Amino acid sequence: MGYKKHLLGATEKYWKEKQCHLEFKKEAELMSIVVELHWALDFKRFRNNFMPAIWERLEEITIEGEKFPALSPEDTLLSLALHQRRFGKVCNLKYICDVAIILKTDNLNWEYLIQTATKEEIKTSLYFLLYQVQLVLDLELNGYLNKLKIVFWKKWLIKKFIKKYAFSPPNPHELAYVYTLCHFLLYDNIFYPIKYILCIPQEQFAKFYSLPLYSNGTSNKYKIRIIYMLYKLVKK
Repeated sequence: MGYKKHLLGATEKYWKEKQCHLEFKKEAELMSIVVELHWALDFKRFRNNFMPAIWERLEEITIEGEKFPALSPEDTLLSLALHQRRFGKVCNLKYICDVAIILKTDNLNWEYLIQTATKEEIKTSLYFLLYQVQLVLDLELNGYLNKLKIVFWKKWLIKKFIKKYAFSPPNPHELAYVYTLCHFLLYDNIFYPIKYILCIPQEQFAKFYSLPLYSNGTSNKYKIRIIYMLYKLVKK
């Protein structure tokens, strides 16, 4: 169909071992079209078998006369919450529009959403996404937000962050700060972001600091990454 692998300068090994998808890209008349081939919803976070029930809850949909298996509305919503966490695009109108469509689903199973988010430790990510939707679209979701039982100080920080950045993007010099702050605001367990930062793949490290992915200089900085991160933080 004209799609080609789009590795963004990294090796295929990195995408297969450290991430959870491969990108394929096709140049169309007015835009580039990117499709992601996923084998998991999230990259490995020191645990296996993440959200295994989604395969038992697949639904059949019909597009142009062809039938396809698709994620349920509930699992689609949870996958969106995970996706914003992975790439730091937390104040993204696309996610808000997608969730608005999902919320129109008849008999959306909120009990499953709350239970799964609690079990899989993604309550904070789901709270962050739903609060954005409530704020931007002026919907009443407090009943469901309260059921997620997020600690008061984290709720306060999330609300403050969203109100600051939902309607005006951060300045370019703030991007690294905003991304780092999001990294800590979107996890139930504080140890997950810390572990990920300590064990960050070289490619992600290079991307964050705008370094060449595979140069000798980047490799040397990566070997002393804790010192380099502290140095960059103090300098900033």
